[in-house]
Amino acid sequence: MRFGLRVSFLLGFVVVILAFLALGEVVAATLLPIIPGPLVGMVLLLAAFALRRGVPTSFEAPSAALIAHLTLFILPASLGILSDWRRLEEIWLAMGAVVLAGSLATALVTAVAAGLLLRGRPSRPRGRAD
Repeated sequence: MRFGLRVSFLLGFVVVILAFLALGEVVAATLLPIIPGPLVGMVLLLAAFALRRGVPTSFEAPSAALIAHLTLFILPASLGILSDWRRLEEIWLAMGAVVLAGSLATALVTAVAAGLLLRGRPSRPRGRAD
C-alpha cells in the first residue's frame, strides 16, 4: 500500500511537470518564439506556485530526488561536445569566454536573487564560542 502511494505521488509530480512543459512549448510557439518552451513552462510553474503561496508537499521528495541526479542531464551534452573535438579545437577561445561570462552572470544573478529573497529575514544566531 505504501509503495502504491509513493508511485501515485511520483506520477502526479511527473504529470504536472510535463503539463507545464507542454504548456510552455505551446505558449513559446505561439507568443514568444525566441524564448525556449521549457523556460516558459518553468516560469509558468513558478507563477502557479506563487499563486498557491508555496510548493505542494507532494513535490518535496520527487524534486529532491530529481535535483540529486541533475548532473546526469548534463552528461549527453558533454559527450556530444567531446565527440566533435576537432570543431572544439577551432573555437576553444570563444567557447571558454562564453563559459566564463555565463558562469559569472549566473553567479551574479544568483547572489542578487538570494539577497532579495533573504531580505527582511532574521539571521540565525551562531553558536557561541566558549
